[in-house]
Amino acid sequence: MPAHASAAVPWALLLQSAAVLNALLLALVLLVAPRLRRTRGRIQFAGLLLTFAISLALFTAMDSAWIAVTSTAVGLEYLAALAGGALLVAFTRIALHAGAPTAAGQSIYALPLLGALLLLSGSPLVLTEAALMATIAFQLFCSGLATWTFVRTDQARPRYLAALLIGVWALHLVQLLRMAFPQVTWLFDAVPMIAATLMISLSVLINSDSRSWKAMVASSAAPSSGPDLSVIRAHLARDRAFCECRYSLQQLADSAGVSARQLSALLAQQGTSFYQLLHEERIALARQLLSDPAEQRSSVEAIGLEVGYRSRSTFYEAFRKATGMSPAEFRRLQAPENRG
Repeated sequence: MPAHASAAVPWALLLQSAAVLNALLLALVLLVAPRLRRTRGRIQFAGLLLTFAISLALFTAMDSAWIAVTSTAVGLEYLAALAGGALLVAFTRIALHAGAPTAAGQSIYALPLLGALLLLSGSPLVLTEAALMATIAFQLFCSGLATWTFVRTDQARPRYLAALLIGVWALHLVQLLRMAFPQVTWLFDAVPMIAATLMISLSVLINSDSRSWKAMVASSAAPSSGPDLSVIRAHLARDRAFCECRYSLQQLADSAGVSARQLSALLAQQGTSFYQLLHEERIALARQLLSDPAEQRSSVEAIGLEVGYRSRSTFYEAFRKATGMSPAEFRRLQAPENRG
């Protein structure tokens, strides 16, 4: 967020201008390329790139004294940063097949809307320190939420998304250092430099890896016609296929007669995922075995292995998440003397 015009070196301006151009061109390709399907994930990523381009372009222009530091210019930069934070969360959920956010989750758009209202009203609050702090705090919150979604997912994690989140946190680190040490002048110029490097690196990664494009296109594609959830569950449960520790999405897709991408989209549309279904079937069988008197001589670890978990810790974590208790606690409660 510009506080003064610095004497930026020409190569830095060149890098920042190249990053803005990269972001605009990549967003344009995502929005209008006829060979790519128009999916929600593509549109959100294009919006994220546009907010990045606007924010960096305004920062560079004010920093270089190309335009005056006015409430309108600063407000637009803040608004782009706020919208970018919200779009980062939304796109991360889409890219990881985490499903649409709840009503509470959609409240994340409240602050960008408030920022737009303040900008349109010409409020002097835009140029205050409080506006800067609120913008940075909101960005940190959104980045944290997106990272939490990325870390907790059971889905495959695209490389471009990992690079994006790492770059965003590097940018936040420099922002915080700049605020903590305002006397260190080079930190001020480091913020747009890191942002520019992130954008160019991301463009190179996406354009050099066709799988990234395919993942982006498929991330929110409307599911094709295919089996419903009950049929998918039947295929998963057939011959206890889910008990194979290496059972994969591709194996289930082959059994159901659809592609892995179609199956992921079908499951996401119905508010679930392959790994969620897998855990549900495994835990259901584990509960059955733990309650069976004939299995009392089998250890808890043996039952975990039998239903498909390769380690005791993974089995315990999944079981506790599903039932609120450990497998051993569940078994004790199922003992005849503890019933009734």
